[in-house]
Amino acid sequence: MIVVPFDSKACVAPVFRELVEQLSIPSTSEVDFPYDWVLTEDNDVVVLKELSRPDLKPLYVDLIPTRRRYKSLPITKRGSLARALGRSTKTVIDATAGWGQDAMLAWMMGYHVTAIERSPAIGALLLDGWRRFKRYEQANRYPTVIVGDAKSYLVKHCADCIYLDPMFVFRKKRSSLAKRRLRVLRELVGDDEDREMLFESAWGAADKRVVTKRPTHAKPWFRPDQTFSGKMMCYDVYLKN
Repeated sequence: MIVVPFDSKACVAPVFRELVEQLSIPSTSEVDFPYDWVLTEDNDVVVLKELSRPDLKPLYVDLIPTRRRYKSLPITKRGSLARALGRSTKTVIDATAGWGQDAMLAWMMGYHVTAIERSPAIGALLLDGWRRFKRYEQANRYPTVIVGDAKSYLVKHCADCIYLDPMFVFRKKRSSLAKRRLRVLRELVGDDEDREMLFESAWGAADKRVVTKRPTHAKPWFRPDQTFSGKMMCYDVYLKN
């Protein structure tokens, strides 16, 4: 379970207090059973501490390095992700936002992005990451971050493209930080056992296409109309027309 220190609502910055109240994250004084994670604030950054591993650094979302890494590169609509999202696409709903990297890349390529994350803790980190990113770079439009169930959201909202990146087991070598982030995401969110229901919701909400992401070793969910492959990832495209 994820909690916040019991004095957080009274002793931290208003932004963090509002975030905790918005997501209804309980405090340590409100639970009488063991908890595994603490969501707190450290120097104006919302962080997630893993109590069973005090030797590890807290996790947080920092989108600025990604922006710096790709800003000098020709971010055009020629990469595997952009080709999968489509040239005619203008609006994208990332229904499984996670740590926000794909939503960030889609935004950098000029798409209007809505990112949905169902874990309150990861959602809090994501909201805070974009809050701090807005100080770094001014833009006319930023992604909209929604914390909640994507299936319920997709009943009432639509987009040109619905993007899905469910949980998979990775076989190829990844950095220790990437492995940890995947492990934490799996522990907090689960194994996406409702992926087929999520796909049905995505199909109903997509005006043009549904795109699913998978590692190269994994099989596609269904029979895609197109597949765009990178070194480690494949993007399967399911077209509406």
